Amino acid sequence: MHVVTAYKHLGGIVNIREDPFQECVHRASSAMSAYAPIAVKVFGSNRINISQRLSFMSSLVLSRLLFNVHVLVMFHTGLRKLNGPYMRTLRRILGVPRFEKSELSDYQVRESLGQPSIDCLVLRQRLM
Repeated sequence: MHVVTAYKHLGGIVNIREDPFQECVHRASSAMSAYAPIAVKVFGSNRINISQRLSFMSSLVLSRLLFNVHVLVMFHTGLRKLNGPYMRTLRRILGVPRFEKSELSDYQVRESLGQPSIDCLVLRQRLM
């Protein structure tokens, strides 16, 4: 018998410490793998209007990022890990990536696109 401290079961990571951070890392990685191949052509395209890009974000990125997130007990570090892909996608949609030293804060980006914060999205998932 081989004893492990964490294993992947039905797409989620179960660990002995009941710490959701590994699960958050896995979700962020999965969301980025959906985002990265189409980041410039879809999310950065001016030919596609913003509402359609937000719909693509919801179906491609947020579906992976927030799937069954209501069963996790979230800590600040886990929320920060989930916020990375979310804000990267929103910044690409708005056209102000962080690596260009944009003066816009995350709040200003979310406000201009009319999007809630990641912790608000997690709370919505819990209420559903």
